[in-house]
Amino acid sequence: LGTRTAAIVVCAFFIFGAAIMSVDALRIKFFDIIEEAREKYTAVETIENMNNVRADDIQGNWEGYCYPTIIPEGYQLTDTIKDEFSGIMIFTKDESEEIIFYQGSVTGGYHVDTENGKSMEVEVNGHEGLIVEKENSNILMWHDDVEMYYIQGNVEKSILLKIAENIKKK
Repeated sequence: LGTRTAAIVVCAFFIFGAAIMSVDALRIKFFDIIEEAREKYTAVETIENMNNVRADDIQGNWEGYCYPTIIPEGYQLTDTIKDEFSGIMIFTKDESEEIIFYQGSVTGGYHVDTENGKSMEVEVNGHEGLIVEKENSNILMWHDDVEMYYIQGNVEKSILLKIAENIKKK
């Protein structure tokens, strides 16, 4: 009985291993679990000073749309673009750095540039989201039941999360 049980366990192990390695989604998830298990430290990031954004600072009629209530120090709201379906705010610092905040309807498809980047799922105010870390820019995308939100900037992902956690409807 012992030899037969051992043979069944070994066969099941190889079948399970072959199934994991032959399906991309399973293989990636498997290696992500292995990678997380080997991590020997926790990253702790400090968040730079944040400035408040007042509803009065927003140009044009932004009623019914959300806006970030905080933004990193040194950034100024420089442009707003709004139509009946979406709104975009652009914050710049020293003309070379910018943070883009986008809000639009959840209907339709959205694409996020993940090429040469690292993506991970996150939670923003109780909703599923995705962060993409790239060499010169990070992207945070999430949605609630009505709106899709997108923040992109050359700031740390922790700052994007802090901005996202502090949006408010005007």
